[in-house]
Amino acid sequence: MNKFKSLVLVCATLFVFGCADEELKPIITFDDAGKGAYVALVESTGGDIMVDNLAGSTFNYTVEFVDLQGGSLVAEYRTEVSFTDFDDSDGDSSTGPVALQSYSSSDFSPQGEFGNAGVGNITVTGTDLINALGLTADDLAGGGQFDVAGTVTTTDGQVFTANNSSPTVNGAGFRGFFDYTLFVVCPSELGGTYSGVATGTSTDPCCPDETTVNADITLTATAGGGEYTISDWSGGLYFEWYDVYGINGPSDTEGDIKDACTIITLLTDGEPFGESLKGSGKANADGTVNLKWSNGYGDQGTLVLTPK
Repeated sequence: MNKFKSLVLVCATLFVFGCADEELKPIITFDDAGKGAYVALVESTGGDIMVDNLAGSTFNYTVEFVDLQGGSLVAEYRTEVSFTDFDDSDGDSSTGPVALQSYSSSDFSPQGEFGNAGVGNITVTGTDLINALGLTADDLAGGGQFDVAGTVTTTDGQVFTANNSSPTVNGAGFRGFFDYTLFVVCPSELGGTYSGVATGTSTDPCCPDETTVNADITLTATAGGGEYTISDWSGGLYFEWYDVYGINGPSDTEGDIKDACTIITLLTDGEPFGESLKGSGKANADGTVNLKWSNGYGDQGTLVLTPK
């Protein structure tokens, strides 16, 4: 898709909604949606599960329940956990789900800005997770992720999960927090400067042929836990293709990646023109790093990083 046309379309869409009739408003409130109950996140800390420190790897969070009576219609909140092994060479790539934690109304107390009923300071450790699933630390050596799914049951017996709640409730605006994911993280030392070779194809008329670009790429460790800033996830392809649309250089395609036991995930979920972005790859034993990405237009590319 032509990037210039897409920008015009976005602007036109915003203009139309800005002048729309109030009854046609695109914003859905809780009163507009179907009535029920859901879990909303108040605050959280931590999150990564470190292979070499399971007991010290914690995720702490506080939730409130949102319903028509300040959370008082919720009778129970419970969670289940499953594990996906990124190294499934043994043919057993997933375990669970199994019960993890459960809270009844007697455990609830006022939480959040409005004092809704909820549960404060819920703590989950790496040890809690493997014990619940019957795993050992050795089972995490190849990396993986723990997926925790929450359920609320109301006083009249209705059961709500992420699956039967609206996309609006599950979206960021409502702080929906039925489910969350904790990644297994191994010691990681990918920081440094690399020689990058990027190869990709664009769906834009500007560049119909496969393109290869060479560029120096820097990975800079951020908050720890295997997370890095990547100086240009496109490896120079975006500047090569789209400087005519205003891409000035690597600063427009800087992003973040995560190394979870050699499995690379592109954390940046949007590209400069407002479309979606996803990517994944591998940190190899020889020190090289591979990243493959695609965007909402259908553009795609691969980036091979070799330490300098």
